[in-house]
Amino acid sequence: MIVNIKANLEKAIEDIVQLATSEGEPRWSVNIRKAGLVSARTMPDIDPKNEAWRRTPARFFFPDRQQPINLVGEKMVVNEFQTVSEDEAALHAYGINSRSEAKDSAQAEALTHGNYDSINKDGVQILPMGQALKQVKGLNDFFFEAECHQKDLSCALNAALRTGGAYVEIAPGAAPARAFHILHDIKQDPSSADQSAQPLHFSHSLIRASERAHAVVVESFQSQAGEALKAHSLIEFDISSGAQVNYILVSDWAKEATCLTTIHARMGQDASLKIIFAGIGAGLAKTFFSEDLNSPGSNAEIYGVVFTDNTARSDVDTYIHHKAPHSTSNVLFNCAVAGNSRSIFAGNIYVDGQAQKTDAYQKNQNLLLSPQARAESMPKLEIIADDVRCTHGASFTDYDENQLFYLQSRGLNEVEAKSLIISGFFREVVERSDDQAVANWLFVLTQSRFIHSNAS
Repeated sequence: MIVNIKANLEKAIEDIVQLATSEGEPRWSVNIRKAGLVSARTMPDIDPKNEAWRRTPARFFFPDRQQPINLVGEKMVVNEFQTVSEDEAALHAYGINSRSEAKDSAQAEALTHGNYDSINKDGVQILPMGQALKQVKGLNDFFFEAECHQKDLSCALNAALRTGGAYVEIAPGAAPARAFHILHDIKQDPSSADQSAQPLHFSHSLIRASERAHAVVVESFQSQAGEALKAHSLIEFDISSGAQVNYILVSDWAKEATCLTTIHARMGQDASLKIIFAGIGAGLAKTFFSEDLNSPGSNAEIYGVVFTDNTARSDVDTYIHHKAPHSTSNVLFNCAVAGNSRSIFAGNIYVDGQAQKTDAYQKNQNLLLSPQARAESMPKLEIIADDVRCTHGASFTDYDENQLFYLQSRGLNEVEAKSLIISGFFREVVERSDDQAVANWLFVLTQSRFIHSNAS
């Protein structure tokens, strides 16, 4: 669908209403789209002096609001991960299945293939966001706050132009045996009326875990090679008291894509959220993680693996706000940088004065795979309380020539040997998924991405 947000206001609202009614959205959702449109029309561009955007300019991610926008849709597929034997796990973990076709075989071995557009099983309900807006009561009161569209330009555009996303609800006490996988496959419509319009995709996912729930959810985004797409993904969490959620986000966009991802979480008492991020695609990616530890005993963990090659750039910004006592957090990002690419990590921990007994740690490790590769690390602490334990660290290294020589002397070529070194570098993060099938799948994806990069 083609929209022009800076056109005549009456025409722009007509386009937004048409977008909403084509999905059968309720009236409150239409009103939020209208409010988002007004904000998107009036908000200023992001200040290039803004610290969060100083190293990766915002202009690369946002559309020209004076020009038509081609809203790109998606196909959402939901599956479950299969359980695997210890032998299968070992083969994947040690890179035996690491040829270029490994990605497809890993999908076939790890996932069931019902190709469902939704699931309601073992206390977990997963719906496309458009369907959830019509079926789930309370979304307008809890998640889609009236001022959400006023937070920043990306939120305003998302509120007005959203065409994708998932809704996940985990029932009280639910503990499904298998991990769930949500795939967002984003494709442009070749029959679009205006091929000169800017292609953009906006998605909004909500993950809601009720009291004492415990589940593993994987969400992955992919686009088609050759499509110069700009994508904005907004992901929200509400983790109730005593709930534990392991969330794995795979950003596997095509190298022509530009991706802005914003993640925000609210945590209840004794709640735990573990996020594992795999940034293995997109020519240019900016990812914001923001977690509010609102209640005593809440725990946040953010682990990431990032692989960049050619001239790609990945910019990660984490912000953990300790607002209550006895809260804990752990951040670890391992970035492998090849070619002329660049990775940037900015880690921020803020501890309020009342958040005594906070225990927070963050670390960024960088592996430079070429002399031209560049990595930057900026860990920061801001502590108001006086009874806390907060530490941070960063390291930079290139691959070990002795390891490379040893592996090649055992019959591996240079690409295969380096892929095993990278696999070992990422292992510390990937194995924290606490689900062997998911860990195997992530191992193969990261190795496949490196091998494909060196083959192209």
